[in-house]
Amino acid sequence: MHPKKEASYCIDCGSEIDSYGRCFPSKQPDGYYINFLESAAIIQNKEGGIILHSKDGKLYLPSALVKNKEDPSAAAIRAVKEAVGIEAANAQIVSVVGDPKRNPKGCYTCCVYKLECKEGVYTSAEYIKSHVSELASEFSGIILKALNIC
Repeated sequence: MHPKKEASYCIDCGSEIDSYGRCFPSKQPDGYYINFLESAAIIQNKEGGIILHSKDGKLYLPSALVKNKEDPSAAAIRAVKEAVGIEAANAQIVSVVGDPKRNPKGCYTCCVYKLECKEGVYTSAEYIKSHVSELASEFSGIILKALNIC
């Protein structure tokens, strides 16, 4: 029987270090870590509008990669703050979607949370319905489902 080897941990992120001295997950050349989990936030008002943000001519749900040892619901709340600059709370999971081709960043899985917020600029359901082509592909199904369109 082999003696149990004590684990080593990275002083920067606290992750376990493998036998080659690398911490998990490994950092990629573009500076990102391989992370297959993302969190997205749906914040909807009584009229059916959703808070979205625009980037590269597409409409996105606020989303963020889940950091090492971060709770996915906390990542959704952080995403709203980072993307649109507002505070959100009371994350409730509504869906988990997964597909190796769903996201150009390589995130296979996305936890989608419904959040509450007292402020924000909402994109109306009517606008979204008439501009479906502007929805970011990785979020179009989630957004349309939230609006009961599909």
